[in-house]
Amino acid sequence: FGRLALLNDQIKDIERDRAQVVLDEESTFPCRDKAVRLEQLKGIGPNSAAMLVAEVFCRKFESRRHVAAFLGLAPA
Repeated sequence: FGRLALLNDQIKDIERDRAQVVLDEESTFPCRDKAVRLEQLKGIGPNSAAMLVAEVFCRKFESRRHVAAFLGLAPA
């Protein structure tokens, strides 16, 4: 139970830090407004929104095929 409590504390710390970075207007998080808008959709939580924005939505893709290839949904 000690390890579980430690893990839960670490997860809470990570979620608090992520929320602070995304929600702080002075942070250097890219496309902060996109993450805030994604969180408003059903089925997308704060962690998923931050990860999607940081990894996918701040990149420039030439076409839909490039997006699909980047996500592993289509051959490169």
